[in-house]
Amino acid sequence: MKKIVFFIVSIVIFSGCASQNLNKPKVECENTASATTCKIQNIKIPSTFLANLICKECETATSTLTLNKNKSFEIETILNKKNVQKILEVGLYSIDGDTVTLINQYREKSKYRFDGVNLIRIESKDIFVKEPIWQKVIYRPLETIN
Repeated sequence: MKKIVFFIVSIVIFSGCASQNLNKPKVECENTASATTCKIQNIKIPSTFLANLICKECETATSTLTLNKNKSFEIETILNKKNVQKILEVGLYSIDGDTVTLINQYREKSKYRFDGVNLIRIESKDIFVKEPIWQKVIYRPLETIN
């Protein structure tokens, strides 16, 4: 009797694992008079995200990430210290499942996980800059912040 119950439970568990959708993310595009908008894994492309950064020496620190339709991105970071410092980073991005990979003009790679709404930076030992300002960065869609 125990073997039969174990067998049935095993079949239920393995059939549940086999039924998961392991396909690549579906791309949906909508053409309007003004532009083409695409969605990949619910990320609207083009889309803009905003993150508030942690910076001890700053009054405020914000970063704006824009993903463009042509697979390019732009990150504009503004650090409001004694003087305002503006950092501009540009490059190309790719999306694989729920991971967005950015490669900037210096060929530095950073990865973000898309949780359905936000882009959350994934810590990597390959990151050159190990400053606390770039740890635990969460980019929220600009449309929902207002």
